Amino acid sequence: VKRAPTQEFVRAVAKECATEIHRLVGVSSFQYVVPVPCGHSPVERCMSSAIGKAVGKELGLPIIHAFPHLEQAGSSHPKENLKRAKMRQVQAVPGPAIVIDDVATSGVHLGEASALLKASGTPSFAVAWLGGEGA
Repeated sequence: VKRAPTQEFVRAVAKECATEIHRLVGVSSFQYVVPVPCGHSPVERCMSSAIGKAVGKELGLPIIHAFPHLEQAGSSHPKENLKRAKMRQVQAVPGPAIVIDDVATSGVHLGEASALLKASGTPSFAVAWLGGEGA
């Protein structure tokens, strides 16, 4: 699915995420959607970005790509991810944001993105659609 997500799949995931965001915390407190950057997928096939854009559309919120793509070869195994370059924020997010990731194996990317936003003064709520257990 991550190699070639269809638009239909992305829209379904976004609708499910938007429904749960409304149910859990509402949307009135948020002003932006910020996708977590991809590393193992090319920019044009970045599933977290595609889901983030679709969630933004569902919620009526603009998207800010606050973090640059993290180009990384090899495995996406959590132990390999420890070797990747640290995420950095390159664009300000001037209000509360929903941070979107596609897979939260260990939650490191969501945590890192949320911590960077918090350090810059932006409160955030992190959301991932797919999950698994880190090894």
